[in-house]
Amino acid sequence: NYSDFNAKYEYAVNHSTPIGAILPFAGTVKAIPKGWKLCNGDYIDIKGHEALFNVIGYNWGKSSDEKFRLPDLQGYFLRGVSGDSGRDPDIDVRTPNGVGVKNEVGSYQKDELKSHTHSILFENKRNNWDGGPNVKNQAFEGGSNTSASGGNETRPKNAYVNYIIRVN
Repeated sequence: NYSDFNAKYEYAVNHSTPIGAILPFAGTVKAIPKGWKLCNGDYIDIKGHEALFNVIGYNWGKSSDEKFRLPDLQGYFLRGVSGDSGRDPDIDVRTPNGVGVKNEVGSYQKDELKSHTHSILFENKRNNWDGGPNVKNQAFEGGSNTSASGGNETRPKNAYVNYIIRVN
């Protein structure tokens, strides 16, 4: 029976996954299981979501009426907090999270292509006749840059999912 299976599945997922866990979800928004919400940046009341607030607090933002914000992961690739690893060379220019911390959950970076150049060097030699008995060798050296190529962003191959967070 499908409804029995679904109930057992929901029970297993909700009792083996900690509150605040974020998962990629292959279903549509309409199919999000009970106890989970879409990571779309909605503000929610602390009352009724105390356990989640105790986990994420205001890391993702705070409204003027003291609501806390769910992560907004729409269109983002996720990256582990760098901590003391030194793996994020731009940690000091990250946009801080909702409580003003750059090296913590909730901070983010805009897209960027690592700085690089492509140079074209060339040398062109030609013989010019001066109208008399002499032929002059003239050399021209110079350089140029390639024209722009590529798309609107730097990204790996990807597929869409809905990120969801366990709220209770």
